[in-house]
Amino acid sequence: MVVMLQPHPQLWTAIENRRMVQFRYHGKDRLVEPHDHGILNGSVQLLSRQVGGRSSRRLPNWLLTKVDEITDLVLLDQTFPGGRPTASAKHIHWDKLFIRVKPANGHPQTWSEQKVSKHRHYKACAESEDDLAWYCWVFSVTYFSEK
Repeated sequence: MVVMLQPHPQLWTAIENRRMVQFRYHGKDRLVEPHDHGILNGSVQLLSRQVGGRSSRRLPNWLLTKVDEITDLVLLDQTFPGGRPTASAKHIHWDKLFIRVKPANGHPQTWSEQKVSKHRHYKACAESEDDLAWYCWVFSVTYFSEK
């Protein structure tokens, strides 16, 4: 049996319309600005900017979540400006990117205006809330610079 990895319809709508979402992830309620949605390391994931709710890190902060581990997802009427520039211009190198939020200025991102300056692989680990397990993931980041 072949499992097709598909975008989540509510997350697609949220990103397309720059609408905030709230959900429960790993036992914590989260309020986020969804930015990227795609396939990474064989699973459907969401990259978002967590701006409220509970977190083990200081907020706001970036949050990478496996969509099949999200529960109680609610699409909110509250909107956010759009994509946020990063000082390092880092982006996750997705296996397949379904959708990326438009930049805050409203113009579509034009990758033709950027060039790849370097590509790096990273491994990140986090301890579970009950301190009984460590979760690790590997991801790639492509650094872009202006032409």
